[in-house]
Amino acid sequence: MFTTRVKEKFSQWKTRYSKWREKKQLFLIYSMGKVGTTTVYSLIKNQYPEHPIIQVHFMSDHLIKSVIPTWDPTLHCNILIAQKAYELIDAHPNHRLKIITMVREPMAREISNIFENWKAIFHVDSISDLSFSQLKEYLDKCDHQYALNWFDSEFKSYIGFNIYNHSFNKRRGYSIYRARKADILIIRTENINTSLIEAVCKFCGLKLELSDSANTIEQKQGKELYYKLKEEYALSLEKLKLLYESRLVRHFYTHAEIDGFVRRWSHGKLNIKNLR
Repeated sequence: MFTTRVKEKFSQWKTRYSKWREKKQLFLIYSMGKVGTTTVYSLIKNQYPEHPIIQVHFMSDHLIKSVIPTWDPTLHCNILIAQKAYELIDAHPNHRLKIITMVREPMAREISNIFENWKAIFHVDSISDLSFSQLKEYLDKCDHQYALNWFDSEFKSYIGFNIYNHSFNKRRGYSIYRARKADILIIRTENINTSLIEAVCKFCGLKLELSDSANTIEQKQGKELYYKLKEEYALSLEKLKLLYESRLVRHFYTHAEIDGFVRRWSHGKLNIKNLR
């Protein structure tokens, strides 16, 4: 009888402790740039300010110590942000780390990147100083390795979690994983409006309300050039193969979605069959 009561009390305590620990969550919005994480970060920070949260693009030792210092000085702020992230995590040892990461169709991501980081890329005072042909030349030469390899070179390096070893729910547009170091939610940029509320609620219990994006092209310089680039720029067959036969794209997008990307960036001249 005594042993039974002790077991019951222990079970009740364990349940209460689990619920208490679940409430103590630390959010790391950790993803490659220009995939929509500012929207997610702003929603959680503004609607649930009691939860510690930070947004970061780089955490791995190699990039922080050896690669980023060689980049344009305007990008060195990423080192300071990473240091703040380390400090935040160390300061909350009893909080469960909840990582939200995102992925986006690579060509759309790269165009958005231009209009975020044009100073570092082109070294001009205003994006209005740039022409369509200059942007086209940059995109023609871009190898897209940053985006295509981010989950290997950065995410796996820091978290120790290989996203490609785990299936992704392409129908829902998001998946949740439980790793030793953290819980992980990955959601596609294309599914923010349709799946973000459901995904975050299932992931951590927070009920978000969508609002206007805090980082849209409408708030940036050069939006006319941005829309012209999206409408008129076309990828070569070689570049289409590089992007849409990549492990990144094949892992996160359906055959039909990839076909749509190929048609979009070839202006209807090619489809997924042309990549083979």
